[in-house]
Amino acid sequence: MAKALSGAGITRWRQVGETLMREIDQGLLAPGDKLPAEMELQERFGVARQTVRRALSHLRNEGILDVQLGRGTFVANKVFQYQIAAQKTFEQNLVDSSMTPSRQLISCEILAATRGIAEKLEIQAGDRVLLVVTLGKADDVPVALVKTYFPVSRIPRLEKAYRQISANRAKAFSPAKVLKTAGIRSFGRKNIRLKSRFPSPDEAETLKLTSMDTLVETNSVSTAENGTAIFYSISYYAGSRVEFFIGEDAIASFSAE
Repeated sequence: MAKALSGAGITRWRQVGETLMREIDQGLLAPGDKLPAEMELQERFGVARQTVRRALSHLRNEGILDVQLGRGTFVANKVFQYQIAAQKTFEQNLVDSSMTPSRQLISCEILAATRGIAEKLEIQAGDRVLLVVTLGKADDVPVALVKTYFPVSRIPRLEKAYRQISANRAKAFSPAKVLKTAGIRSFGRKNIRLKSRFPSPDEAETLKLTSMDTLVETNSVSTAENGTAIFYSISYYAGSRVEFFIGEDAIASFSAE
């Protein structure tokens, strides 16, 4: 329990704000944590409610706190800039945002392509596809649920590569490098679509969202250098944790290196 503030040398609302900031920096308050009610903070610091409100307002304006109507005040999630560009992978975007990327392989299975998936991959409905589901994390916080469909006939070695990742329970892997081990050294994005919506209960649970948070869903087809489709991805991003930036070269080839 913090002692009542003296007010000496610095205004009290700044002292309240700086104390909360230290607790966030020290990990005592983590991204997504709910702050105590204003009355509790008022009693803790021995200040007027208006002082607490000014401190919280300042931290909100700095992007440190997130005030959600009817729910309370929360520590804001870290936001990373995701540049949709030829030379930018998920991992590279996180590193550029000074965050640590990791991947969790949720599932890997062979399915018969539906008509919709077949059209995206330019194969026949019923052809075998490898569905890989991964969870991308930033500083160990879930940010992206990704479902990727690969035509088995075009990348026959890919299933074995993902089975090995699953067996080893690897968390530090790059899909681009997995493709490289399966013989695909270079590929490019043919198209990409983005839309926002509310998450399903399963998506909210996986990404640690509430039913009122938003998802940014991206759909994209990528091709080999000869123009043959090699995978179709549906990605679900936690909208409050990602800021998209679309570069001029968003649709172009890039190496799996």
